Amino acid sequence: MKKFSRYMLMAAVALFSWACQPDDLNDLETPNYELRKEGVVGAWKVNAVKLVDVPLAAIDDPLAEQDVTDVFDASQLEFTFKADNTFTIKKKEGSNAPNFFGVESGTWSFYEEEGGFVTKMKLTEGDKSVDLVFESAPRPGHSLSVSFVRNAGGEDILKYVYDLNL
Repeated sequence: MKKFSRYMLMAAVALFSWACQPDDLNDLETPNYELRKEGVVGAWKVNAVKLVDVPLAAIDDPLAEQDVTDVFDASQLEFTFKADNTFTIKKKEGSNAPNFFGVESGTWSFYEEEGGFVTKMKLTEGDKSVDLVFESAPRPGHSLSVSFVRNAGGEDILKYVYDLNL
């Protein structure tokens, strides 16, 4: 019985070690910028939109967050980020989905943080621009979650969190 238990323990350790491996070992060798770019490029459809009242969230009010996907018909929006660093945000014909970003097409770029980490991107159309913060690290083959914040008088008021799928 002891021999069987030892083999079971060894099998469990081996299985646990295998399960803890990164999804793609190439992720470790790919520069952060290029990996993040691969994770952003594509035609993204809106899966969900969450509206966050920033002052209420700061005091942990349970009413601070609301799912507004259906309220704004957000599933009718499509975000396209191309490898040449151009983008479009468009809605399907006849949709009442609002584009809260204030930009529809132009160029996109990453903000590269200290250490080469990418945490947000800038969408620019002419003299207008908007910053999108990555709620999760963009990676190839995964959904994308971005947010942007509206402010008034220098204070953050509303945060929109968009969950996107290819």
